[in-house]
Amino acid sequence: MGRWPDLAFAQGRRSQPWRRAHRPRQLLQHRFLPPLPAPPLKVFATPAAILESDPSGMFLKILAHPVLVNLNFHMPLIVDLRHPLILLTGENGCGKSTLLHSIYYAMRGEEVDGYIYRVENKVESPRVFLFDAEHHNPRMHLELFQNNPQMREFIQLASHGQVMLSLFRETFPALPEGTMLLLDEPEMALSVSNQRRILKMLMELVDQKNFRIICATHSPVLIDAPETYVINLDNYINRNIPDATLGVEGSSTIQ
Repeated sequence: MGRWPDLAFAQGRRSQPWRRAHRPRQLLQHRFLPPLPAPPLKVFATPAAILESDPSGMFLKILAHPVLVNLNFHMPLIVDLRHPLILLTGENGCGKSTLLHSIYYAMRGEEVDGYIYRVENKVESPRVFLFDAEHHNPRMHLELFQNNPQMREFIQLASHGQVMLSLFRETFPALPEGTMLLLDEPEMALSVSNQRRILKMLMELVDQKNFRIICATHSPVLIDAPETYVINLDNYINRNIPDATLGVEGSSTIQ
């Protein structure tokens, strides 16, 4: 997993009205899991795929993207990123992962096999980390634990959900302050109670380390939580809605 660029995140988050007043919670301590390799690059676009940031850094404008165009999203597509914990929801194939990975590649300025993702008018970008629950499965990377037989045994004997929960508890808190954390279906293999634990941990990262989190999910536990801001892509797919901003109507009870 490569070095994070030494880039600062947009300032002023601490004074935003959605921040909840409560004492920081103590993170649970678990054995350290070594970092897993970055997820394979998933090319969703052509060289015409461009993302443009608002000077405030709180909106992203997708000027062109063939996958989203094929889903009949109106271009340019503007995504409201002002809330610190955003959920992308919708039916299978509605563009959640496409949008999530496009944001990741644009923030990192990736160029893969001639496919270019970039942010125009770029201001200070956050550190960005993409977690793909399907790829970041320690059981698929046992070679990383050759020098740690105890951890290797734990991974082999524990359930899939137990292994993934331990990975979440160790990986996310170790990321730098101000990270933009992009999650692709983090609820995979987790029980309802463990999904609640994940939600609690994500809110701790927002409260204690100034994270900004965007998550593609089908989890009712996450979607129904009052701490989250929901953008339902089904409201935009197969509709020709000009001048629409994804997220301005997102549901949230945070004041």
